Amino acid sequence: MKINIVRQDTLKFRRVQRIKRINLIVTFGSIGLFALSVLWTSGQFVYLGYRGNQLTKTVKTLNDLYTARSKDEAEYLAVKQIIDTVDQIQGKRFKYRDFLNGIYQLLPSNAKLSGVDFGQSGVIIVNIRIINLTDYDTLLANINQGLTNNNFLFSAIAQSSLQRDKTGQYSVNLELKIK
Repeated sequence: MKINIVRQDTLKFRRVQRIKRINLIVTFGSIGLFALSVLWTSGQFVYLGYRGNQLTKTVKTLNDLYTARSKDEAEYLAVKQIIDTVDQIQGKRFKYRDFLNGIYQLLPSNAKLSGVDFGQSGVIIVNIRIINLTDYDTLLANINQGLTNNNFLFSAIAQSSLQRDKTGQYSVNLELKIK
């Protein structure tokens, strides 16, 4: 019987060489992956630091801009509040001028407005002086025409009196109900 010792040694030697190569590949691969992850992490750290500095500068610039404009904004808000308050007051005010203009639209050309009373809530009492009955007819026509208009300020108009004075002029008292 012959035993070939050389061959077994050769097989063991090759096996050991193969294990050494695998160990080298795993070792250098692990070292390479570790180096890549260190480079990646370092790059991210540098990038995030740079980006953080940029954002800090941007925030500082915006803060300075806000601080510079905050006085203007405070003044703007104060003026806006004053204007809103004035608008509210104007909205609550009684519009005397509009109602007087509406009354003047009813008058004939020769008629004169001799008295206006805003004393009653929702009603305006008007005293009108006219020269003749033709002007009175014109006044009545203007009233009828106004009542048919949707934009007319008064919902109803009633005549409380018609009197003739010593000079021959007529005095008409009207009660105008506000819409």
